Amino acid sequence: MRRDLDIRLLRAFLAIADYESFTRAGERLHLTQSAVSNQLKRLEQQLGTRLIERNGKVSTLTEEGRMLQAYARRMLKVNDEAVDAILPTGVEGLVRVGVVEEVAGERLAAILTEFNERHRAVKLELSVGLTRHLVAALEKQDLDIVVGKRPAGSATDGIRLCCDRLVWVAHRDFRWMPGQTVPLVLSPAPCIHRRAILNTLERTHHPWRVACHAPTLTSVRTAVLAKLGISALDESTVTPAMRIYSAADGLASLPDNEVILYKTTKPTHAADLLADLVATRFGG
Repeated sequence: MRRDLDIRLLRAFLAIADYESFTRAGERLHLTQSAVSNQLKRLEQQLGTRLIERNGKVSTLTEEGRMLQAYARRMLKVNDEAVDAILPTGVEGLVRVGVVEEVAGERLAAILTEFNERHRAVKLELSVGLTRHLVAALEKQDLDIVVGKRPAGSATDGIRLCCDRLVWVAHRDFRWMPGQTVPLVLSPAPCIHRRAILNTLERTHHPWRVACHAPTLTSVRTAVLAKLGISALDESTVTPAMRIYSAADGLASLPDNEVILYKTTKPTHAADLLADLVATRFGG
């Protein structure tokens, strides 16, 4: 016989998977830790398999849990769309969103479009900046949610949305030979790409010089495409006109970046809804 999965149990399962913590999942769902644990147990009983392993305070997905995660996101998406289409939400207010430039593209735009279509009475205010500055604004209650970046594994706060490989790039016709001084296109501190670039070159004792200062992601791309030097970009943002350098070219691998969702300690209902949608769409 077919088994019908309970949407509420799937929502609890995804919260645990997103936060890697029963306690924080409960805070997100406004449930006690024991209630979240019981919901997961019921879902595991329905499926006859373990979905999450507890390793101290950290919870990780089993192989079956990873398989279910993608299906669960799709099921919740359809469920929420159906409810929003039929029932008025009554949600209103202002949600102030901070986002790093690399993420402020088509993917986030699609999420904001979906949210706006669901909640027409909610006004969105978007700010773009460095993660450090955006998180500082969040802590001062000047922002409601932040989508930022950090080196993979460097911290445990926030919700990890996805991971992107940081790669060396230059124009595909740029002339540079392994072993030569690296002409860098660099953003000013505290840019995490700058820190990753310099730490990697200094760790490998590779000579370098600054060929161009570029304060924004757009200016970094422009300088690279103008053949002014070599820089580092998330692999997902590399264009066909760029060439990726690897260890075979004499440049050591750079650390990966994580895209992280941060939320204010006292979010409004509208901010909670947008944060949940961002977590669902980025994770999916």
